[in-house]
Amino acid sequence: MARTQNPLPLRRTTILVTLLLMAITASAQDPSWTTITSFAHPGEMLSHGDYLYLATSGGLLITEGADDPGTRYVNTDGLGTSELTDVIVADDGQIWLTGKGYVIRFDPENPRSCPVFDNEGKLVELTCLVDDGNYLWIGSDRGLILFDKHTDGGQIEDSYGFFGSLNPNPRVNDILLTPDSIWIATSVGLATARRTNPTALKAPAAWTSFDPPEPQYPRFLRVTRFENKIYAGTENGFFELRLPPAHPD
Repeated sequence: MARTQNPLPLRRTTILVTLLLMAITASAQDPSWTTITSFAHPGEMLSHGDYLYLATSGGLLITEGADDPGTRYVNTDGLGTSELTDVIVADDGQIWLTGKGYVIRFDPENPRSCPVFDNEGKLVELTCLVDDGNYLWIGSDRGLILFDKHTDGGQIEDSYGFFGSLNPNPRVNDILLTPDSIWIATSVGLATARRTNPTALKAPAAWTSFDPPEPQYPRFLRVTRFENKIYAGTENGFFELRLPPAHPD
């Protein structure tokens, strides 16, 4: 009598092959990372034209994507420093950088760096910058700087260290410009002022200051505006600032 072969081994084989194919497919669809740069600390990124600009603690990297190793610029290439903190494109298309002690008008062929010193002749750490037409507003580890973009290729116009009732000369971590005001996120609180007359900002009374929502976390890291409301990030969270109805912002 003919014997019927047990189909169980075949089914097991089929199941194993199916599971293997499913695992390979799932693996191929999983997210993966491609290393662009191994610089110690990435600062800010800017997408401009066909390129991505990365300001890092090891210099500036310009790349077209994952398949492009990119071009690196450091202090010896004319930047003045390799410890960069921010990169922006101004309204005229000019790329600007900040870093440890320098404001940099970036040109791949001929970067121009402007050193920033304190009263003791030491380089000031610059943290961030925003464009305001003829000027740049620049944050530093001891306050705010107004930088003229056009005179003599760029020069410091003024500096500010007193912001309402906040402790003087705080570190400015972020800057927000609204149509006629400036907001700064600092290491000791949040502050805002009208910027139509920059000279007036030397007076502490020109600024309205806001203490942190949690006194044990005084350091503000970011400030932004969304749908006419002000939002700020601290070391411990993200908060909406509820302003009195009479406040201009």
